Amino acid sequence: MGALRFENWFPVVFRTTEVERLEVRSLFRSAYEPTTNYLYRLDVYVYDESGLRHLPVLVKRYLPRSPPDRGNRELLALRTLRNITPNVYAAVYDTSLKVHGEDTVVALFTEFVEGGEIGYELWREFDDASAHRIEDIHRTAIPSLIREAVRHIVYPLHSQGFIRLVGGALPPTTYYESLVRELESNLRILQNEGLLSSEEARQLLNIWIAVNDYVLYRIPATLIHHDLMWRQILRTRWGSLLLVDLDECRFGHAAKDIADLMAANRFIAESLPPDRRMYGRALAEQANRILLEEYKRLAGDAEWMRNFDAALEAYLAFRHLHDAAYFAPVRRFLDRYQYQVEFSLRYARQEFRRLERFLY
Repeated sequence: MGALRFENWFPVVFRTTEVERLEVRSLFRSAYEPTTNYLYRLDVYVYDESGLRHLPVLVKRYLPRSPPDRGNRELLALRTLRNITPNVYAAVYDTSLKVHGEDTVVALFTEFVEGGEIGYELWREFDDASAHRIEDIHRTAIPSLIREAVRHIVYPLHSQGFIRLVGGALPPTTYYESLVRELESNLRILQNEGLLSSEEARQLLNIWIAVNDYVLYRIPATLIHHDLMWRQILRTRWGSLLLVDLDECRFGHAAKDIADLMAANRFIAESLPPDRRMYGRALAEQANRILLEEYKRLAGDAEWMRNFDAALEAYLAFRHLHDAAYFAPVRRFLDRYQYQVEFSLRYARQEFRRLERFLY
């Protein structure tokens, strides 16, 4: 670790008043799943003329993983999307490491959001609806939850990012290169785990390269989350929504974020007890139609919507393959990981077949 620089934007009272008490605790993560960050909750207590003041803070320390500029990406997103992200209070930079000529952010101090995940609300609705054998999604709160998240988080992420940062440019060449590298890595993992033959892996890679050449290269970029899941949309104690975990954000295609959320709906459905999955699957596909309808209604003919449907098919295939590779190395530890690999690979093959028909 080189020389460190601390930049402070804490509220004035927490910068100018002596700290009365400081509490720190690590936030638990599963031992079986890889991590790229360490997370801590920091509770700061100070006295001022109004009495004891409390500020809950999330400290995020970025481990040296690829891409190396994850902290810089998150700080840029937090500053660009102030109305839909937590407050940022401070940053720690390593001045000996440069990213695009800037000091590398190695830790961020942000607002700790007191509240719950939209993902939890959706899981509860899927679970309750499937338990009562409900097949019509409009008898549940799922449509309103999805529309709320799209209207207040997903569409503003793309529209504000496009206006403030991108302005009609195509994604950089490195974006496409990173997608191919990630796909190649995922295919290798699945081959090494005995889940794909070398011939099938080669076919899937060729389909993706063709999609890159004939579909994705023509689509303007916007700011995207790139690893979007419902659990990263939080509901505060006051009912508003905020977006978190922005260290993977980049200039890419909006269809990637939408595909990630659609895959998440399928993931929820497939995680239900076996006797209820049929109902969950029906709800998930209805949820995906509602998600698409609401997003398209808001985005209209925005520049980043060019070739949107074809790109969506591509990114759905990409996401399901990613999920299969993510859980494949740990599937022997828990039965649920084994099934997650199975259904993710099944959906990936389904989406790649659709892509192949589209291309050829």
